[in-house]
Order: sequence, then structure tokens, then C-alpha cells
Amino acid sequence: RVKQISALGHFTCAVTVRGEVWCWGQNYFHELGDGTDVGRRTHPVRVVGLTRPVTDVSAGIAHSCALLDTGRVQCWGYGLLGDGTHRQSSTAVMVKGVDDAVDVAAGLVHSCLVRSDGSVWCWGYNRYGYLGDGTTRNRPTPVPIPGLSAGVSQVSTGWDRTCVVTVDGGVQCWG
Repeated sequence: RVKQISALGHFTCAVTVRGEVWCWGQNYFHELGDGTDVGRRTHPVRVVGLTRPVTDVSAGIAHSCALLDTGRVQCWGYGLLGDGTHRQSSTAVMVKGVDDAVDVAAGLVHSCLVRSDGSVWCWGYNRYGYLGDGTTRNRPTPVPIPGLSAGVSQVSTGWDRTCVVTVDGGVQCWG
């Protein structure tokens, strides 16, 4: 029984009503999070290493992130996963410094989240300003995004951009 699903790259992840995450499809960069290096799965496999039930999952191009019921975030796959390292991980790793997330989004090579205070924090590769922090520096852990006109309720990341929905119903994008 699935309550939420996400697909962006060549794989898909779903959250069950029990808070488990199951993924299927391409696994060349460990984006399925099943602890293996099997290149492709045609049936769903459970993500390994999640420490709590999941309320939301976001599948990027080569990585995924899950929002835990505690407000913490865990990611797996390829790239800067928010844990301060640059590595692939075939199991879920904890994003550093976050315990109050309310939304999460994984994109091409970056990820973002919304915190309970309405602020947006992003991490990952930043060559073309994907992160929105005013630099092109890669960030291995989440950094706050300045200049948003209002608090944010939702974030969405894509191939080379990030967009947010503000609490007053506006939309802002960058990248």
C-alpha cells in the first residue's frame, strides 16, 4: 500500500503507509539505496539504512532523499548527499544539521529542503547556481538560501533549477 511516489531519473521510489521506502529501476549510481551494486531492478527493493519511518521521498537523477517522521533527512545514491562527504552511498545517510525539515526535493546534482521556520536550505553541486546561495561553490552540507520574499511551504528541484512556493502563494525560481 503506497501513500507517495516520486520519479525523476531512470528510477522510481515509493513510500508505503508503514513509512518504508521501496525503489526500482536503474541502480548504476546506487540510487535505489538497497545496499547493492546491481545495475537495475525490475521489482521494488527496500531502501537500507533509514532510521525512522518516512513521510516523503524525492527521487532525483542519480540520488534520492527521504524526509523522516522526525524532521530529519536521509539521502542515498551519487553526489553530495548532505553528509559532508563526496561519495556514492548504496544505503541511506543522514543529512547533517537538519532536524526540522517539512519538505525535501532531490534534483540533478543538488537537493533542497524546507525547514519548519519556512527557510530553504540546499546542498550539492552548484556550477550554474542551482543552490541559490549567490555562489557557484559546491556545498557538501545544507546552506541557507537568502533573498526569498516570504516563508516557503514547498520546494521542487529539477535538472538545473530550483523553485519554491511561498506561504503567500508566490513562486520564486533560480538556477
